[in-house]
Amino acid sequence: MKRILIVVFIFASYLNGFAQGTPPGKYSSMDEKAIRYFENALRSYKDGKDNDALELLGKAEKKDPTFAEVYELKADIYADRKQLPQAIEEFKKEFATGNTRHWQSYFACASYEISLGMYEDAQTHFKKFLTAPYVDPDMELQVKRNLINCEFAIDAMKHPVPFNPVNMGPAINSANHEYFPAITVDGKHFLYTRNMRAQEGDSQEDFYASELVDGKWSPSKPVDGINTPGNEGAPCYSANGKILFFAACAEGPEGTYGPGRRGLGSCDIFYSV
Repeated sequence: MKRILIVVFIFASYLNGFAQGTPPGKYSSMDEKAIRYFENALRSYKDGKDNDALELLGKAEKKDPTFAEVYELKADIYADRKQLPQAIEEFKKEFATGNTRHWQSYFACASYEISLGMYEDAQTHFKKFLTAPYVDPDMELQVKRNLINCEFAIDAMKHPVPFNPVNMGPAINSANHEYFPAITVDGKHFLYTRNMRAQEGDSQEDFYASELVDGKWSPSKPVDGINTPGNEGAPCYSANGKILFFAACAEGPEGTYGPGRRGLGSCDIFYSV
C-alpha cells in the first residue's frame, strides 16, 4: 500500500503540471477540439468530478486517438479509485501512441504492475523509465531495486517449490494477534509479540515465549522482566541466543519507556541479557 501511495503522490505531482495551463503546442495533440475536451476534463478532475472527466476524455480520445495525455489522465483517475488494472491499461494505450512526454508514466505503470504481480511487464517499463534523459538518483535506486525484485520473482514463478504453511497451534496462537516472531539459532526458543485486542481499542503489545520440548512447543508465557504496561515489539535474538534486542516507544511524560527505562527519542532499541 505504502508503495502505491508514493507512486500516486509522484504521479499526481507531475500531472498537476497540466493544471498550470500548458500551451496547446505543448500537448502531444494538435487537434483543437480534442485539446478543449481534455482541458475541460482536467478542470472536472480538479473539481473531483471524475465521471465528468472520463466522459470528456472519451470525447477527446475519439477526436484524436494519439493524444497521449488523455490516457495519462484516465490512468490517474483509475489509480485514484484504486482500479489499478484499468490504470495500467490506460498507460499501455498511452505508450502505444508513441507520443508519451512524461517519463514518470513508465515509473507509475511499472509500480502498479509490480504491486499486482505483473513482473515481466513491470520489468519492461522500469527499464524504459531508466532511459529518460534525466532520472532522479533516489528514483533510480528504487527502480534498480525493483528490477532485482522483478528478476527474482520471474525466475521463482518459473521454478515453483512446494509451500505448505502449517499453523503453529494453540501453544503459540490465540484469539489475539500474534506477529514479529524471533527464534534462537538452535530452534528451541521461540519468542513473539502478542497484541491483546480482546477489547475494542485495546492495543497492548507484550512478548510471549515458548520452548521446544520433545518436539512440541510448550504453552507460551509472558516474558517477565521485559513486558510493561507499554508496548514492546520487533524482537531479535543475538546469534548465541543470550541477548534479546527489542523496540519500545515512549508512553508517558519525560520520555519514559516503561518502569525503569529511559530513552533518547520517541522510540528506542533496548536489550536484555
